[in-house]
Amino acid sequence: MANPADRVAPWVDLPRDLTANILQRLNVEDIFQSAQVCSAWWRICQDPSMWRYVDMWDVVAEPGKRRDWHKICIEVVNRSEGQLISIKLGHFASHRLLLYIAIREQNS
Repeated sequence: MANPADRVAPWVDLPRDLTANILQRLNVEDIFQSAQVCSAWWRICQDPSMWRYVDMWDVVAEPGKRRDWHKICIEVVNRSEGQLISIKLGHFASHRLLLYIAIREQNS
């Protein structure tokens, strides 16, 4: 019987485009966590095209965990490297954040 540790995870064989499509359906926090699964997912999550359409409208942290959504949003905008097409912001949105997004995208 083969050692379970020697088996390759089934998602490793998925085409990159399909894996990216699946990951893009996750919420922002889950995408960041997914990048830690394997090096292939990490590379996909680093690709600016992953961050073209971002929905942070109803983000909430797990009970007992605080999240700095403003800082996370800035990271998302930076990762998009000027490819951001649509972003939905929630309760954490501020004039300062909107200005940052506008200037960052204009200069990219």
